[in-house]
Amino acid sequence: MDEAVLEFGPGLNVLTGETGTGKSIIIGAVTLLLGGRSASEHIRTGCDEASVHGVFAVDKEASLIKHLTDFGLEPGDDNMVVISCSISSSGRSQRRVNGRPVTQAMLAEIGEYLVDIHGQHEHQALLRQQRHIEYLDNFSGEEGLQLKEQVNAYYRRLSQLEASLKDLRLSERERERRLDLLRFQSDEIDAANLAPGEDLSLAREHDVLASSGELYDRASLAHALLHGEDHGAPGVIDRLSAILEELEPVLKIDDTLSDSKELLQTALAACEEASREIRVYRDGIDRDPQRLAETEARIAAIQRLKRKYGDTVDEILGYRQEIGDEITRLESSARELAVIEKDIAKARLDLGRVSEALRCVRMHAAEILRKRVSSELEALAMGSSVFDVDFREKEDPEGVPVGEKMLAVKAGGVDTVEFLLSANPGEPPKPLARIASGGEISRIMLALKTI
Repeated sequence: MDEAVLEFGPGLNVLTGETGTGKSIIIGAVTLLLGGRSASEHIRTGCDEASVHGVFAVDKEASLIKHLTDFGLEPGDDNMVVISCSISSSGRSQRRVNGRPVTQAMLAEIGEYLVDIHGQHEHQALLRQQRHIEYLDNFSGEEGLQLKEQVNAYYRRLSQLEASLKDLRLSERERERRLDLLRFQSDEIDAANLAPGEDLSLAREHDVLASSGELYDRASLAHALLHGEDHGAPGVIDRLSAILEELEPVLKIDDTLSDSKELLQTALAACEEASREIRVYRDGIDRDPQRLAETEARIAAIQRLKRKYGDTVDEILGYRQEIGDEITRLESSARELAVIEKDIAKARLDLGRVSEALRCVRMHAAEILRKRVSSELEALAMGSSVFDVDFREKEDPEGVPVGEKMLAVKAGGVDTVEFLLSANPGEPPKPLARIASGGEISRIMLALKTI
C-alpha cells in the first residue's frame, strides 16, 4: 500500500474484506497512532520512511482534554487532536500530538481515550479464566483498583516477613552448632590479644633483632669513619676541622672563600650531629636473643590465625567483629522470632481485612456486570443467554482470616473469578471457556467493551 486516506465515523466501524486486501495494514496504522510499537517492517519495500497521520474531533468536555492539559498539550482549533507518527528504515521513530513531540507511553495513554480496537483474535483472551478477574477489577472502577493495590502491598509485606521468619527458623541443633563454632573462633582470636597493625610492627622488630649484630658493626664503622677511631687515620670530622684551619690564613688576606668556609662549617656541624645520632642508634641496638625468640613465637601464632581468619591482623579483627555480631543475632534469635511472628499475625489480619473489602466491591461490581452484559447480549441476538460471574475460594489454615474462614491468598486477593454462560434456556451457567462457541465469545467480548 503506497498511500491511503480513510475517514471513520463515530461509534462502531467495521473493516471486512478478503485476505490480502489491507485490513491488517489499516489496523496497524491506527494502532501506531494510538501508541503502539513501531517497527521498520511497517515500511513499504524500497522506501526509506513510513508516516501515519490521524485527525480526531474531541468533545470539549471529554476527559481527554484534561489528560492533554496534564501532558502540557492543548487541543487545536475546534477541539481537534492531530497525531503524526513516522518510522525510518533505521528503526528510529517520531511521534507528535498537535505538533508537539511525545513519547510512546504518553501517546498510548492518549490513545485509550480515542479508539478501542476489537480484532479478530482478541476474544481469545476470554478463554483464559485467569483474565476474568482483571475484567471485573477494571469494571469495578477506582475503588476496586485501589483496594487491589492495597491487597498487593499487604501481600508483599507478608511474603517478606515469612521469608525472614524462614531464615531465622534454624533448628535448635543447627543454631547451637553454629554458636559453638563461632564462640570457639571468637575465644581463639580474643586470646591472642591482637592490636591493629601488630603484624607489620612485629615484622619490622624481627628484622632489626635478627640483624642486630650486623647493624651494630656497620653503625660502629660509620661512627669510626667520622671520628677516625681505631684506624690510625683522621676521620671526616678531623679532616673538616683541618681544612678550616688551613683556610683561616687565606681568609685573612683574601675573603673570596668566605662562602666556602661557611659551607664547611655547616658540613662539620652536620657530621658531628650525625655522629651523635649514629652513636645513640648503635648503643640502643638490642642484641637480645630472648626477645628475638619471643618475637618469632608471636609471629608464628599470628600466622596460624591468618591461615584461618584473614591475611592481615586487621582482617582478623574485622572477622572477629562479624562473628561477634552473628553471635549476638543468634543469641537473640528467639526474641526476633517472637517479634516477626507478631508482625506476621498483624499482616495476616490486615491482608484479610483488605481482601474482604475487595471481595465486597467485586461482588457488587459483578451484580452490575451481569445485568449490563445481559442487556448488551440481548441487543446482539443472545437474549435467551444467561451471563454470570462465579466466585470461588480455597480454605487454607495458613491463609488469612476472611469472615469466619481462613482462606488462601495471592497477590490479587482471596477470590478466584470465572465468567459463566448459559446459551440455551433451562441450562445452568457453565464455564465460558468450555461451552461458548466462537461467535458467542466474540459477542460477549463486544458486550464487555461496550460497557
